[in-house]
Amino acid sequence: MALRTSHRPVGSKRPFRKRDSGEFERREKARELSQRSGIPLHLAFHVIDGRTTLNDVLRKMMLREKARRLMEDYGLSASVAGQVARGHASLEKVVARGKRRASRFWKARYSIFDVEEHRACDLAILSFGRPWRVGRLCGVEKYEFEFEAEEGTEVLQKHDVKVLLFSPEQIDVLRNAMSVDEEVQKRGLSATVDLKERLKIDKEDFFEEIRGGERLRFVFRDGDFLEGVVNWFARYEFGLTVAENVEAVGFFHALLSHGPVDAADASSGEATEPSEKPSPRKKEKKVRQKPVAGKKKKHRRRRR
Repeated sequence: MALRTSHRPVGSKRPFRKRDSGEFERREKARELSQRSGIPLHLAFHVIDGRTTLNDVLRKMMLREKARRLMEDYGLSASVAGQVARGHASLEKVVARGKRRASRFWKARYSIFDVEEHRACDLAILSFGRPWRVGRLCGVEKYEFEFEAEEGTEVLQKHDVKVLLFSPEQIDVLRNAMSVDEEVQKRGLSATVDLKERLKIDKEDFFEEIRGGERLRFVFRDGDFLEGVVNWFARYEFGLTVAENVEAVGFFHALLSHGPVDAADASSGEATEPSEKPSPRKKEKKVRQKPVAGKKKKHRRRRR
């Protein structure tokens, strides 16, 4: 019995497959477009097929190249570099944010109310319209907390607190260091939950103010103000050294203004009389004279 082989008979030919002329032209156009514009071949096919435009492809390639250079030059992440390249974020702001987050002043995701070790010891708090109270934190929620004092346990709102002290025996020192701005006190402001009325703090600008170790003045909404050097700050609060070995915690929601002590003293002084400036010269309106009857204008041609 003869064995079957898989070989074709001698002289047989494989059937010729005719090329599609349309597909051939498509490939040639894509190859030509890729060589002419410098875009990848697969994106050239997208342009030929009408899925996108050449300008859109070139713009995206330029943005990717710009983002790559930003990542190399400034050490930005891919997502942040893409935002800067597209113009959705400022490069100066992003670089300043990186310096702030890498500094010793910034405490990310930190709040004095969430630290467990502070709940095991007595603290002193000062709220709007109330005297100093000494007690312990307990039952902290998102917007309120329970304060256990000698008078009993009381539920307080976080936005009512102005200053917190780690050492209650330093209350007298802080009370002597606190002064009153009478002009602000006359306004009768207090705690507020309206975000539009609160002082908006730019974290990057605040970091630039405190990084030099200068004394700043913090004016609260009710007119009280403290002066000191900021040691650290977080999203909602900041640590302020008022005197030697005396550190208080202030809250941004309780502030009305802040700035250098020298500038604050200069602004609180008597206002100088403004210098008299010459009044701006008024422009005289040109009145167009009407032509007198019987006289012809020079530029008019004489009638023939």
